[in-house]
Amino acid sequence: DRIDFSYRHISQNFDSWTQAEEHYRIFRPADKEDRESLAKHGVQKIIVPIQFATLQTMITFMMEVFTAMQPPLKVKGADPTSVRPARLMELLLSYDYKGNRGYFTWYNWFLNWGRYGYGVLENTWGSRVVTKQIIRPSKPSKFILQGEEFEIPGAMELARDYFTIFEGNQWKIIDNREWFYDPRLPLSRFQEGEFCGRRTRVHDNDLRKLEDQDIYFN
Repeated sequence: DRIDFSYRHISQNFDSWTQAEEHYRIFRPADKEDRESLAKHGVQKIIVPIQFATLQTMITFMMEVFTAMQPPLKVKGADPTSVRPARLMELLLSYDYKGNRGYFTWYNWFLNWGRYGYGVLENTWGSRVVTKQIIRPSKPSKFILQGEEFEIPGAMELARDYFTIFEGNQWKIIDNREWFYDPRLPLSRFQEGEFCGRRTRVHDNDLRKLEDQDIYFN
């Protein structure tokens, strides 16, 4: 099918990608001279691999270009009637950028571009929930007076509960080996292809939650 068709094309790059990952390393294994120097003098050579240094320099330049100005994602109105909507859109994009820790997401995006030739960034809708101490009303109490039921709001209490710290567009870095596009078109025009997708893995606990929501069934 289409996934197998795309996989046969993309898998031709797997060996070169693995080699690129091996070349991109921040350390150099200690050799005999290092071990002798470490035993005698307590020091050894510090060598930064040229591949690592070159790629980090390129990424530093790209990050400076895209994040030096604030907000990083700017929107400009095309005419007087679109100036206000453009500002609102810019605020929403800034909210997504901060909620996704955009600086680090872009860094890994550019890192994949430097190692593999292109980076894949997925945009979905999601939320991030944490547990924290919050002040919330306790359970209300009820009483009956002259045949009528009354409810008294509960007192405020400090309790640990789930708290949504972000909900919006969620950015995810996708492994190039798990993203498939129509190879009959160049990568720069993948959106014009007949198909595009990725292989994903879902934990069985998440599957049970989705089954409870009638999204999956067995």
